[in-house]
Amino acid sequence: MADLRKLSLIAATFLVTICVPQSARASARLSAFYGPPTPVKGLGDEAYFDVQHALHVRKGKVRFYINLSPLETFTPAKQKQITDLATAVAGRL
Repeated sequence: MADLRKLSLIAATFLVTICVPQSARASARLSAFYGPPTPVKGLGDEAYFDVQHALHVRKGKVRFYINLSPLETFTPAKQKQITDLATAVAGRL
């Protein structure tokens, strides 16, 4: 599990939205709204980055969304930081 104290991110607006309950069907409708998803394997029951590089995760009936803004350049290192944070959140659900 990721240690949240070791994650170092750029100064940004950090937004987490949690929705309960969230069905798989409702989650699929949202993914269409946010543009073509880029799937993330091994995170919750469903996870993907949207076109704005925000991470959407559904685990059971809980859906959460992590958005860092501004995100000048979406690099593999930033993707890993966001994914590590989401892994830590999902691990506590």
